[in-house]
Amino acid sequence: MRGYLLKMLLSIGFLLLFSTKFVDVTIGERLYEYPLETAWKATGIPLQEVDTEAWLKLNDRRVSIYELKEIAGGLRKKLKLRLKTEMIIGEEKDFCYLSFEGIQGNGTNVTVTIQSLANGEFAETQLGVNTIYTGNMNNLREYIRDMRGQLAHLGSDLNFNVVFIGERSGRIPPLLIRELSGRAFRKINAELVDSAFEDGNSNQKAFSGLIKEAVEIDTHKINVEFDTRYDQNHNITQIILATPGTTGGV
Repeated sequence: MRGYLLKMLLSIGFLLLFSTKFVDVTIGERLYEYPLETAWKATGIPLQEVDTEAWLKLNDRRVSIYELKEIAGGLRKKLKLRLKTEMIIGEEKDFCYLSFEGIQGNGTNVTVTIQSLANGEFAETQLGVNTIYTGNMNNLREYIRDMRGQLAHLGSDLNFNVVFIGERSGRIPPLLIRELSGRAFRKINAELVDSAFEDGNSNQKAFSGLIKEAVEIDTHKINVEFDTRYDQNHNITQIILATPGTTGGV
């Protein structure tokens, strides 16, 4: 009996060691990487670019051009931007806007758009910030968290999306596209919800419990998309892995 108990204890100890090692290998990367990064690595395609797209509400007023300029000046300082372009300004009776481009110290290109409108009793000023980053792709989780943090306190109702982009030469056949997207989706336990293929382009929507935010389309929750775009002139297929609402579909 004593020998049996000893064997049981040794077996339990082995299982604990094995399970700990298994978690370190398979789940640890999910804890320390941004989920889209984990999924992207599974495709084996070199990552060339990380974009973010954000919209948020600044206030519930139709502001003047002067106020837009004041807001833009404050944003430039808060985002630590070195201007790349002059400010583009436009105004109509119930609508005005301001846009400019800048660059941050880490090389992130930033496009800022502020628009203010009034329609009857409704009035609102919105801020849009699009970023493009092609620098060091290490520690993307921290980079994306920092970018979101910079924007979150600027206004309310933040809609923040992330886009990973890479390329592959030639036209990718649908079978290989499904294989690549399958690798990416399986890595983050994402379940395929919908897919479409047309003229070398594709759009596949899925849902993963590892990504907090989600949108609902036709009663289905979606929070990750895998897209391909074939450029016939350059014979290159662009691969896009993104949160919903940024790829535009097929």
